Amino acid sequence: MPDEKDNTLEDETKPTNSDFPTTWDEVFEHPRFKQLYAQNAELKSKLADLESQRKAEDTKRLEEQEQWKELAEQSKQELADLQAKVAASELSALRLKIGTELGLPVDLSNRLSGDDEESIRKDAETMVQYSKPVAPQGTITEGGKGTPPTPKGLSDMSVEEIVGMSADKKKALIENSTLVQSQ
Repeated sequence: MPDEKDNTLEDETKPTNSDFPTTWDEVFEHPRFKQLYAQNAELKSKLADLESQRKAEDTKRLEEQEQWKELAEQSKQELADLQAKVAASELSALRLKIGTELGLPVDLSNRLSGDDEESIRKDAETMVQYSKPVAPQGTITEGGKGTPPTPKGLSDMSVEEIVGMSADKKKALIENSTLVQSQ
């Protein structure tokens, strides 16, 4: 008999066919379907709101990243400009130092070329060789060396110079020119 009771209990708890809708119209009109449909619509609405919030946050984050990128690029450019200015100043100071060491005037030191100390020094040494003052003829330089004065001949003088000379100077000039020609 206990088995009979168990069977009856099971039969009582089982849903009957009358609880289930039999047509699609009944399905759509069933209260449980309407409840699930409303929950689904509410969840879709929440999902759409969350997606739009996420999209707005992503857009904002991307805009901030773009601003940071622009700031980073500006900072990189400013750093490169400052580094170039520092390098140019150091190079100018090096030119002046080497030029001063070798006795070049400041104006000539600024004209030295090269990108490193070795090339600037080489250019400065070359410039020093060509910028040594040449002693004018007839002057004595250090050590007693110099060049003797070269007499001016008649061919080197203008007509005005010859006319303006005294007779004695003309005579001496003629004698010197004949001595130079005979040697």
